[in-house]
Amino acid sequence: MNKRKVLLYLVLSFSLSWLLALGFYLTGEKWVTSRWAQFVGMVYMYMPFLSVVIVEKIIYKGILKESIGLSFKFNGWFIVAWLLPFFIAGLSFLISLLMPGVSFSPDLQGFFERYRDIMGEEQINLMISG
Repeated sequence: MNKRKVLLYLVLSFSLSWLLALGFYLTGEKWVTSRWAQFVGMVYMYMPFLSVVIVEKIIYKGILKESIGLSFKFNGWFIVAWLLPFFIAGLSFLISLLMPGVSFSPDLQGFFERYRDIMGEEQINLMISG
């Protein structure tokens, strides 16, 4: 293992990630209310990958496939990886409907009544009105 390459990757990865976070912070946006927060979060997760590409391809002129084992050949597990979460979510939904006292309510019937004990009437009305 090349310690210099690893150190360069770590420095670059943290630097790019923190610069992106700092840029978002300096805009004055709040993470909870910002329309850009989800986009920034998605870009933020690609910073380590971008760091690998920069270190391996640009700085060391290496072959990316050899260093990280990345291959874009079709693999049957790709389909499984895409469909399995939907299958698990659907199966969980169906199993939960078999439980006593559980019912499906697409219009949120009874949802707001559950909060009446812990929230005031005006807060409930604010939730209902959106």
